Order: sequence, then structure tokens, then C-alpha cells
Amino acid sequence: MRQKLFYDLPTTDYFNRVYLNLKSRINELSDEEILNNELSEYSEYFYQEYHIPCIRLMDNAIKESVSKTTVERANRLRTSYEPAYFTVDAFKFSYQIPFDGDPFLLRTTPSTRLLSSFECDNLVQLREGLSGYIVFSIDISQSELTNHSGDLKDFVGGLFEKKFASYRTMIEYANNDAEKYNTELKPKIMQLLKERKDKADTFLKIKQVLNISSDTSDNPSEMIPIKLKRTPSPKYQVLTNNKLQEYTINDEDYQNIKSIIYSSCSSMEQTARSHSGRDEEELRDVIIASLGTHYDNTTGETFRKTGKTDIYIPFDNKAAYIAECKIWHGEKKFAEAVNQLLRYTTWKDLKISLIVFNTVNNDFKNILSTIDNWVNKNTKSCIKAKQNWWDCVYYDKDKQLDIALNIQAFDLYIKQ
Repeated sequence: MRQKLFYDLPTTDYFNRVYLNLKSRINELSDEEILNNELSEYSEYFYQEYHIPCIRLMDNAIKESVSKTTVERANRLRTSYEPAYFTVDAFKFSYQIPFDGDPFLLRTTPSTRLLSSFECDNLVQLREGLSGYIVFSIDISQSELTNHSGDLKDFVGGLFEKKFASYRTMIEYANNDAEKYNTELKPKIMQLLKERKDKADTFLKIKQVLNISSDTSDNPSEMIPIKLKRTPSPKYQVLTNNKLQEYTINDEDYQNIKSIIYSSCSSMEQTARSHSGRDEEELRDVIIASLGTHYDNTTGETFRKTGKTDIYIPFDNKAAYIAECKIWHGEKKFAEAVNQLLRYTTWKDLKISLIVFNTVNNDFKNILSTIDNWVNKNTKSCIKAKQNWWDCVYYDKDKQLDIALNIQAFDLYIKQ
């Protein structure tokens, strides 16, 4: 069923709903929270939560497909007893257009708009929320294609761009409204925070004047400031892959994350007796604790696409680094772990890791050799940075993408 775009409530109404929710959140802050934290910290936090991310079409990552169909054409030479339309063979050219930003912007009506209707085959919002893709198609009769004398690819692409041009214009109008809202949002947030802080200050002064303790806590002196986690700035780079460009975390962060993991797990090897009896979750928690000192949004057991990944570091709620921790139980289980990790990836999660721990096998060299053989058979290329560190390029057939797969293995075996 086709869907309408730019058809729902006006952007101003949508923004007002978001703002009222923000206002309610700030008013619900306790006196201790508003008094024990810097307003600038709160301002940045709430802005990251309640600003409207503009729509950004990823033209370099558009996927095309074609299928057979039929279309109706007007019978211009018909006589009185012939039908007004006749059916002809045609081809449906479909375009899956990825985007980042607030998907609801594509449904709202901008303050400036073109006076026509806008439909698409489908509008898909991905699980992480601030991304998705538009499915848009055009039908071209077989005769139009066969009778065209020029380059067919340019011909079809030109028709797509011509029909989709008005959609781009409407996206620009919606983004203009969002940018105006975002520009006005920061001073509004600060004003709301100051008003909430003034209320808390007034209440505190009344308590002090009347020498009455608050009943909200048995021991107010034990209140501690609440540390807010800032959303990290987005860090993207464009990778060339099968003539497409994909957005992902940058190489600097990826290398830094891998190095932190290697350092943390190497320390565990040096004190293997303290770690050899731990299960996967406990070993993972040690890594998360190390990563958390550098990336404060690091989490474990976080839902990503089809399941819960062991280690998850989001970047601006879009691209993410994900990793799995596994105890070695043979090559078959190792291969299953790689497939499990791939199932958790979205089309933007192109840099991942599998961390392997040996706790039960007294021949760690054989494990390294087994991983070597698997890597040589199953990856497009690989650089062995260290004896127990592989940086591979793995081709994901389902997504038709090259994925950077980092494998690290560590020996925690202790002879009993």
C-alpha cells in the first residue's frame, strides 16, 4: 500500500508537541537535580534529546531494482466501441533511498509547500529511530525503453530525478522549518531551566528562613550531583564500497576502540587466574568498564536490529560500533558467533569486533591457527596486526556490503 508524504499535521504543530514534552520533562526535575547540576550541562543534554534532526538523503547509497509490471496508456486513436485505456507491458524501477534525520518530518506539512500530492511505495523507519529509507518507484513502458536511442541508464536515471525533484524540494522546506525550530530551542531550554531553578531556590530560601527541613530526603547532605551523559558529536566518513558510499564511524574511533579492548584483555591475560573462571558476561563487563572511561555511552546487552549485542557504542544515535564476546568452543561455534554479530548490524554498522577468550583449551596456538584458516577461507582480505589480532574485510551477502571485522583472541586458560 502506497503512503502519503508531507500530509500529516503541520510542522509547527509537531514541533509544539515536542516542546511541550520537553517543558514537562524540565518541570519534573527535582530540586536536588536542578540545584546540583550546571544549567549549561542540562541545556546541552535536553537540546540533544529534543532538537529535530533534519532529513539528509544519502544519494550515494541508493539501491536500485527492477521488476516486470503493466501500465495503462490512453487509447488516443480509439473508436467509439474501443476502451479509453489499454494495458501494456512495462518495467517498475524501484529506488531505496536511505536517509538520516527525524522520519516524522517526512510526514508533516511544511509551512512552505508545493501544491501537489506526494506518494511513495513505502516509508521505513529503522529501529534506532533517527534513520530509515524511502522506497520510490517509476513505471516505464517496454516500448518507451526499446524505442529510446540513447543511454538507457541515463534515460531511466533522468526520469527518476525529474519525478523525485519535487520531493527533494519538500524535504528542503521541512528542513528549513526544523532548522528554525532548533535555532530557537536552545534559548527556550535555558529559560525553562532558569525558571525551574528559581522555583527551587525560592523553596530553599523559605526552608532556610523557617528553619524547616525538607521531607523529600532523610539525609539531604548525602545528595550528590547527577552526571548527565552528553550525546557525542557525530563522526562520519564516507567509504567506497561496490560503487556505493556508506556512512559509518570514523577510522580514528574504530582504531581507538580496538586498542582499548586489546589493552584491557591483555591485562586480563597477565592476571589470568583472576579471570579464567568468569563467564562471557563477566568478561564483557571488564571491557565495558575500560571503554566507558573513553566513551561514556558504552553499554552492554543492548538491542540492535535482531537481538542484544554484548558491546554497543552509538554515535549520534546513527552509526554504531558493536562487538560480541565469546568463549572459544571450536571453529563451528566461532563461525556461528560471526554470523550472530552480523545479524545485529544495520547498513551503517560497518565496523565491528568479535572478541574470543580461551578458558578451557591448553593449546592456544592451535586456536590461533584455526582462526587463521577460517579468516583465509571466509574473508575478502585480512591484515594480521598482531599474533592474536586480525583486521578483516568480510563481505555480507545479505546486505551486499563490505564490513570491517576485527577479531581478537586472548588466552585465559589456567591449568588446574
